Amino acid sequence: MLKDSRFFNISTLIIKVTNRCNLDCLYCYENVSRLGVDMSIETYKCLVDKTLSNTTQSSINFLFHGGEPSLISNQWYEQAMEYTIQMGKKYLKKVVFSMQTNLLALPDAKIDLFKKYDVQLGISLDGTFEENTAQRGAELRVLQNYNKLVNNNLKVGILSTINVDNFDKFDKICLFFESIKIKSFKANTVYNVGRGLNNQVLETSHVVQAQTSILKHMLNTKGLGLIEQNTLLELKRFFGQKTASSLCHDQVCGAGKLAMGITTNGDILPCGRFQWNDSQYYLGHIAAKEEDYFNKLNNFQNEAPENWLNCKNCGASKICRFSCQAFIVRSKDKINQECKPTIEKFNFFVEHHEALKLILANVEKGQRANVLFTIKTPQGPKEYHFNQ
Repeated sequence: MLKDSRFFNISTLIIKVTNRCNLDCLYCYENVSRLGVDMSIETYKCLVDKTLSNTTQSSINFLFHGGEPSLISNQWYEQAMEYTIQMGKKYLKKVVFSMQTNLLALPDAKIDLFKKYDVQLGISLDGTFEENTAQRGAELRVLQNYNKLVNNNLKVGILSTINVDNFDKFDKICLFFESIKIKSFKANTVYNVGRGLNNQVLETSHVVQAQTSILKHMLNTKGLGLIEQNTLLELKRFFGQKTASSLCHDQVCGAGKLAMGITTNGDILPCGRFQWNDSQYYLGHIAAKEEDYFNKLNNFQNEAPENWLNCKNCGASKICRFSCQAFIVRSKDKINQECKPTIEKFNFFVEHHEALKLILANVEKGQRANVLFTIKTPQGPKEYHFNQ
């Protein structure tokens, strides 16, 4: 069998298993509906075969995405994950399952499925349930289902968005998260793409206000309370620590090389932050021969170059996460709207240098205290923690 170089370095697959969704979020970067198309099991198996037979990576994350992936039946997931495990053994690959879900519905059978296959879950929570801090809705139900997951000892990551309705409430949101024993979360900036293309624009001052509130909360708790993961990465970079390459936080991201987005029909997108029918960014089909894949990928990565012209001369490049190229090119103005807020944040870091150094030290001290054991890997030592 001829090797397919598109998959050589793939370690993460963002699999849009359905176009359907049971929510109607105002800022959604997709255009989904309650009616839509689901991925066939044959398409999924083709993806598994292509990836595991070609990738040189030892561990592959199969991230079920959508739409809303929890709408797919347990029977489909049982068949899909059993096949993936079987093929993982054949090709001597470790397979990991994860799912990004709105957590609107959580029947007991889904919890059993998640436990059986050790599915790592990411959920969206933009605010408290006591006031209108989100553009999603059903926050109380999501919180109730989150508690069900925690009570069943499942791994859950929290993703929040900074949007026009909640940017001025992150002081309250941080306190709320701590009150329900959330230890860490990510706060990502909303771009006007997909369904939210014509929404009110999130201004620089809005992003700065939200991120400053988060930073002040971390200062007040001295790094012993709630941690925002994007800020933690920036702090590590600010204080000169070497940080591992990631899918998203380098100037040229891992889209299309380390990660792929896969539509319900098996079309390849650079990553999962494209709309399922963004045909102008299709890189080919999983079952088709490789044709001009890397040229198309380079065209995507090099679009809107004006956003990066001043990076080498910018002091804030020391902490910069470079935003999301997929969101930039899909927006109307094709502007990196996180550039100016990053400069503001860098100035805040300089002003609060010593206090922020204490935060980082306390976070790392807490992480070291939770180490169960360390093993050697070809990439260096890997620590295993209580909370993994």
